Amino acid sequence: MPTHTRNSNIELLRILAMLLIVAHHFATHGVLNGMVVTHATTTLTLAQILVSGGKFGVALFIIITGYFLSTRPFKARRVWPVMLAAMTYSIFFMVVHSLRAHLIPGPWYLAFGIFPVIFQQYWFVTEYVLLILLSPMINAFVASATHRQLRLLVGTLMMLSFILPMLVHTRLGDDETLRFITLYLVGACLQTDALPWLVKHRYLIFIISFAALPGSVILINLLGNHFQSPTLLAHALEFVGDTSPFAVIAAAALLAIGVHGKPHYFPRVNNLAGYMFGIYLIHDNAYVRPWLWHTTFHTEWLRTANPAFFIIISILIISAVFIFSLLIELGRAAIMEWLMNKFSSWRHKASPDVQ
Repeated sequence: MPTHTRNSNIELLRILAMLLIVAHHFATHGVLNGMVVTHATTTLTLAQILVSGGKFGVALFIIITGYFLSTRPFKARRVWPVMLAAMTYSIFFMVVHSLRAHLIPGPWYLAFGIFPVIFQQYWFVTEYVLLILLSPMINAFVASATHRQLRLLVGTLMMLSFILPMLVHTRLGDDETLRFITLYLVGACLQTDALPWLVKHRYLIFIISFAALPGSVILINLLGNHFQSPTLLAHALEFVGDTSPFAVIAAAALLAIGVHGKPHYFPRVNNLAGYMFGIYLIHDNAYVRPWLWHTTFHTEWLRTANPAFFIIISILIISAVFIFSLLIELGRAAIMEWLMNKFSSWRHKASPDVQ
């Protein structure tokens, strides 16, 4: 495989991460939205297991980012395409929503739509852009730190951002940025070989930590049903939420598996992986979300579906949303490329010849 090309093993993980994020939104904003569980059926447990995939997917996406960018110089072009895509979709869906609802946008409504990154319409994109802007300072530490210092920092941040919040329900305010920095540094540790124990035992670590995600949901639901405890059932997602250390460890181990396995190079896979952000921007837009899960697919009715039927329909809906969003993003990218080529051609014609 040429050294200048990206390992398709890792690019496949990007695609997997986004597929899991779509599955998470299908369950969180669709099937389970607004629902109070008083008895955990098999179908509801399956839906809750899908929720756990989203946190794993986010962790995997950011750890991959840290793996690639932690040893590279900062480039603004990594930020602008993401911000431009977010603005394009946000404005488009805002206009469509306004026309459908016969609304005249007010100042806040316009600001929310025109500046989605600043006003956190997409929390993930806002935190991602902030992480990239902070990356030069993080990378400077990575370059100067020893492996021991890296491990010490990551361990401290893991304790503050993931382990303590899970155990004692204490959080450092709005600490999403800190969690993203922690994930980025985990990727940096893998890039600089600062976690040899994880690499050595990557398969075992992945199996145990990944199994803990659905395992914790199943166990809590079984206990909640056995003791008829609404309190226990309300905490079924306790170990698979934003602060789940199991998701972080599983994602890191899976990336180690991809990095240290036999490398492959599939240009189409690598190209496809570059469109994953667009899938997120489309299906999780604030105006698209309720229309998608409740008006189009009416996912609420799946709460009482047969478990086997639920699995089949879930796969079909998640796949349909993923593929349709991908096609839209491919179209947007093609239009933007055409516009940029036209603009470059116009600038070339408008510029005087240099003798």
